[in-house]
Amino acid sequence: MFTPRRIDTIDTHTDGEPTRVITNWIKDIPGATTAEKMFFFKENYDHIRTTLMKEPRGHKDMYGCLLTKPSHEGSDYGIIFMDNMSYMSMCGHGTIGVATVIAEQGLVAIEEPLTRIVLEPPAGIVVANVRMRNGRAESVSFINVPAFVEELDASLEVPGIGKIKVDIAFGGNYFVFYSAKNLGIKVVPENIDLIIKTSMRIMEAANNRFTVSHATLMNNNHINIATILADPRNKKADYLNIHVFSNGQYDRSSGGTATCARLAVLHARGQLKVEEEIWVEGPTGGIFKGKILDETTVGNRKAIIPEITGTAYITGIHQFVINPGDVLKNGFLF
Repeated sequence: MFTPRRIDTIDTHTDGEPTRVITNWIKDIPGATTAEKMFFFKENYDHIRTTLMKEPRGHKDMYGCLLTKPSHEGSDYGIIFMDNMSYMSMCGHGTIGVATVIAEQGLVAIEEPLTRIVLEPPAGIVVANVRMRNGRAESVSFINVPAFVEELDASLEVPGIGKIKVDIAFGGNYFVFYSAKNLGIKVVPENIDLIIKTSMRIMEAANNRFTVSHATLMNNNHINIATILADPRNKKADYLNIHVFSNGQYDRSSGGTATCARLAVLHARGQLKVEEEIWVEGPTGGIFKGKILDETTVGNRKAIIPEITGTAYITGIHQFVINPGDVLKNGFLF
């Protein structure tokens, strides 16, 4: 098993949610698409993920991605998103983070005021437009893959909780949305353990109850994120949400793919039209803007083309050293 002695990363945070971008391992990973590259990386180099995401170099809520060569002409980079347990087809806060790194580090030709970066996560082509000033990325607006609804106001029996109403939608990942008010949960920091446990129960019940299947992305066949919705604290925001995923990680940001999925839900209900937007608050108080650019279809489903805007900041440039004799070199997590 190959393990490099040094791995370079550039770390960012998007409203508090980390993205550790692996920059010196841009290998020509086998695969005709980024999804195929992700599966190859998982089968052959998963120890790189565990080394950087888990302790002692990472932590329970670490998130990251690997830059790789793109599969399509006209794209700048392929991206493989990862957390401490597995991989994701798409990530919104991570896209904002990696686009900030690419722009501020000059990994593409920079133009002011707007630098265009074409990215290839496993979910498909994503175009990020980085607003630049004096070499600094002030914000990132990315046009995501199409978002659509699977279930609206569906009834779900959750063990230990009872029967609740949920929405299920795709925005790059599959989400199950539920209301904090309906469960009597206050979305405050001291309740985060309760929110995590509740969200994990709801996600498990939703996967047992519903079958989801993307028309073109064969690896997207389960709900991998649960989102609790609540009234906002910031008057500018339309709602507050927290996303729970993986083995109980929670997103500190407003959630980019979640906002895309929520745009699709609101559009399906007739509450949001093309060119209209929403403002979404995350647990740290940060806000993403979501906008519906157009309507489209995915297979036989009505869908939308969403755009998300947010800001990320570089927090560090790292050289991680891996000693082959270290028994914990591949990381651990309690």
